[in-house]
Amino acid sequence: MSKDLFSIPQDLFEDKTLTPTQKMILTFLRNNGANFSLNIAKGIGTRRSVIQEELNQLIERKKAFASNGNQRVSYSLNPSFDLKRSPVKQPKKAVSSLRSKLQYTSNNINNNKNSSLQSKLLSSSEDVAILAIQYWIDCGGIKHRVGSGSYTEAIDSLTKLFDGTAFDLVPDSVIPNPLLNKRKKFSLEDWKTSIDNYIMSIKSVAHRPVNKSNAISYRKKLALSRFIYNSWAKEGKTRSMFLQYMEPPILMHTEVARYPKLTTSLTKQFPKTNFRLKPIEPQIIAAANMYGAIIKEYEWKYPSPATAARTFIEFVEAQYGSRYNPQWMTAKWFKFDLENYLDRQGLINIRD
Repeated sequence: MSKDLFSIPQDLFEDKTLTPTQKMILTFLRNNGANFSLNIAKGIGTRRSVIQEELNQLIERKKAFASNGNQRVSYSLNPSFDLKRSPVKQPKKAVSSLRSKLQYTSNNINNNKNSSLQSKLLSSSEDVAILAIQYWIDCGGIKHRVGSGSYTEAIDSLTKLFDGTAFDLVPDSVIPNPLLNKRKKFSLEDWKTSIDNYIMSIKSVAHRPVNKSNAISYRKKLALSRFIYNSWAKEGKTRSMFLQYMEPPILMHTEVARYPKLTTSLTKQFPKTNFRLKPIEPQIIAAANMYGAIIKEYEWKYPSPATAARTFIEFVEAQYGSRYNPQWMTAKWFKFDLENYLDRQGLINIRD
């Protein structure tokens, strides 16, 4: 694909009379010349039915022109063209994502942060919304097809967010700091910060939530507009994940190490194992506290903290093997399994 295939010219990008889809159509025609609607739709990564109304509006405003070449309606920026004499240029590899269509805007902004071009590119909330959708997709969010209902809803929600009206009608109790957030005009950098923090909460083992698999599954079906505000969210929680993640995610609570030597020994032992998942410091401290309490309760006279640590690792390998997950170590059933293992080894006696 040509690097500039969807580099929307500045005059089109700044034209507030054009919709985002119309800007992409006109850019495609500039780069490819006369084309049928099917080729245009493939070229901008959507369906022909989605762009038909946009094409009709462009023709009415004389931004584009139609010709019945070869019994099929074709479109061009030139009022006098003939597909019989001018072969249709086939579109290069169809663009399937908004990220590819608008990559030039991201590059321009990254390379011209302090230039007047940035302020020109971001001249309306709708234009910023397009870049926000691009960042959402770049970071792994679900895609919304251009022209679909979910895409329209995403543009509307983002436009309100950047205009400062996204939360003006929601109850104060369902969003944090309503006095500020009901009036604030959020920026594209605010949007990126929130998404970055959200991704950190999913991927970082040091941050909440504890159940990463559920969080990842939920994200796969999370619509962009619901990330901004979800009226169906549970009572007692903020209904805006966007506002929630304007602040960094919460670190997992770390217990005080009540058995320092045992904690140190476990910390040294885990890196030597072949476990696919290695526990983080808070999880090791919690496990050492639970393990130390068992040792104290049953008065096990272990030779050394290192020996006790190796016994703990042997239990995990024997009981769970490759299925082991460090999040299990604070569960009651894990403690029950550990006590029974130590009892079978003759190290403690859990029976009266």
